[in-house]
Amino acid sequence: MSEGIPSAYRKIHVVDMSSLDFARQTRIVEVPVEQPGPGEVLVKLEFAGIESSDILQNSGAYGPLVGTSPEAEANGGIQLGDCGLEGVGVVAAIGEGVEIPLGKTVLIMGFGTSYREYLTCPAAQVIPVELPASAWMTAIPISASTAACALDISGQLQAGEQVLVTGAAGGTGQFAVQWAKVKYDARVVGTCGSQAKEDMLGRIGCDATINYRQEDNIAAAIKAQFPDGIDVAYESVCGPLRDAVWENMAMFGRMICLGSVGDGYDTKGGFSRHQLDSNSTILQSLTCAGFYLPNLVGDPRLYAVLNDLLRYVEDGKITVELDPVCAGFQGLEGVYEAQAHIRTGQNIGKVFVSL
Repeated sequence: MSEGIPSAYRKIHVVDMSSLDFARQTRIVEVPVEQPGPGEVLVKLEFAGIESSDILQNSGAYGPLVGTSPEAEANGGIQLGDCGLEGVGVVAAIGEGVEIPLGKTVLIMGFGTSYREYLTCPAAQVIPVELPASAWMTAIPISASTAACALDISGQLQAGEQVLVTGAAGGTGQFAVQWAKVKYDARVVGTCGSQAKEDMLGRIGCDATINYRQEDNIAAAIKAQFPDGIDVAYESVCGPLRDAVWENMAMFGRMICLGSVGDGYDTKGGFSRHQLDSNSTILQSLTCAGFYLPNLVGDPRLYAVLNDLLRYVEDGKITVELDPVCAGFQGLEGVYEAQAHIRTGQNIGKVFVSL
């Protein structure tokens, strides 16, 4: 084993798919560190991003666990039942043929890659960054790139259009707001559920906010902000809010559906089955498009967006809002605290854990 690298490390692994309680569903296990082979790197994780996608994966909504069972015996590699989708680390060892220098900061994305202390994976799977590892970087691989790619590809957003972002103060919503503003000079309205979240959205340049907890008629509140209709909706909440958004779409409007967090995190199968009004769909020539980031792995558009996001953050054009509560989430034990926190709906900005 290379100097300074332990012989074993810890990771979080699913042990009970019958439960949707993350604390019951998973365990922290100790496994051997796997030295990198040819074309591989060993990464020491510094930070892990926490998001609703982790919860949806473990509920069976998508990912390698769908229709399968986690491997009963955990090992040092990436295996079914490993958790965490995005992280930041530094290269601790390299295999033959790898040119990434030791100590280089890298971004990590993929199922089972970040709720762990070390990761051995193909060098092509990590994204080198020319900056020291920092918590804000946890938002880039999944949260920010989901927002940017969804608006570009599924939303076909155009300059100056009218945009509504639901769940706007969350890990991905904040980037949908800013990407639409910075790249497209769009007018953006965000929905959220507290004054603190409204304040955050104001800081990042959201043109207006709708606090759904203070509205008796959410459809009317949306109509007041979009008298001529919504061109593009970035929608991750579902339920009655999705209906209210659909009711207020402009002619040829596009709604991007990314999840259903408004229906709660305690449903097997993850995503709810929600039917939109067919009359509006046809008569207004509306489009409802899904978006799933893993479908872009290997696509040059994804890596171009990642580079643009990093540049925008460095230039100060995009701000990464980190949930202040997360300063106390430390180590793999902190993942359990962060998971509990995100389920309360009180999270503001990106949720992360320092490993």
